[in-house]
Amino acid sequence: MFVNPLYYWTISDLWAFIKDRKMPYCSLYDEGFERLGCIGCPMASEKLRRYEFERWPGFYRLYMKAAQKLLDAGRFSNKGSAQAVMDWWLSDKVQEKPVVGQVVLEL
Repeated sequence: MFVNPLYYWTISDLWAFIKDRKMPYCSLYDEGFERLGCIGCPMASEKLRRYEFERWPGFYRLYMKAAQKLLDAGRFSNKGSAQAVMDWWLSDKVQEKPVVGQVVLEL
């Protein structure tokens, strides 16, 4: 048997529980973040990804290094530069055609 009491809680229920018990939590929630996870997450909006990279530029530099490694390995060769890969990554545009080695799902 599995018991998942939080399953039926609303966000308001959760925050009331945390604040009533004076539990510690990450201050980023006080700054308007609704979920925490990876910086530059593809699940986030373009606006949020750009904000995160402005706030934490070290992560942007790491993504640029990764983009260059992908180019050096022959991936994203249609983009031409690490900056072009990052411009695409930050946009909400989908990849025009499959990248070599990328799995394609036919639905």
